[in-house]
Amino acid sequence: MTIYFLNLIWAILSEFLLNFTNFSRRNKDKIYLLINFLPMMIMSGLRKAGVGCDSGMYYGLFMGMTDDSFSSRIEDVEYLIDITGKDNLPEAGFYLFTALIHMFSENGQVFFFLYSVVVLTGFAWFFYKNSSSMWISTVFFIGMGFFVETFNTMRQCMGIMVMCVAYTVLQSNRSIISKCLAIFATRFHNSLLLMIPFF
Repeated sequence: MTIYFLNLIWAILSEFLLNFTNFSRRNKDKIYLLINFLPMMIMSGLRKAGVGCDSGMYYGLFMGMTDDSFSSRIEDVEYLIDITGKDNLPEAGFYLFTALIHMFSENGQVFFFLYSVVVLTGFAWFFYKNSSSMWISTVFFIGMGFFVETFNTMRQCMGIMVMCVAYTVLQSNRSIISKCLAIFATRFHNSLLLMIPFF
């Protein structure tokens, strides 16, 4: 747990140190997000499969893939639906994300690392576009345990990140793109269907 507390302390200390620089507020925000989310990506990406209750399950799913053809991935999703039932269809989005990574690398650590980069970059961008205080958003992200949850509830966090991106795109008056992203987010977790009326 020490490393998580150090991460939280750094999130506070780095904001304090940046206040002594001559950068513009916008550049300070970019630097702040970079020097805080990059270590989180590294920490999350280099973890072992046993860190996070569900990580082992998704690691096993990734390592169990053998054929590199994308068409077989589609067939695998249909097989997944057949054996798990239509109630688990939302997981198909994460399954396809996993399959896409597997097409380029069969290394489980690469899978964790790319997942971490995608999810944490999405949240950092969401903070940058929507928050008036990067450091408060980041401190809450770490301090309230959400960062640690990205280790465990991988599929749900991916869906939430996509929904956050959809919300940000909606603010830019690109409603069709935001609706598509929101619908795509529901392919990671069924509970995100509750957000669709807001788009």
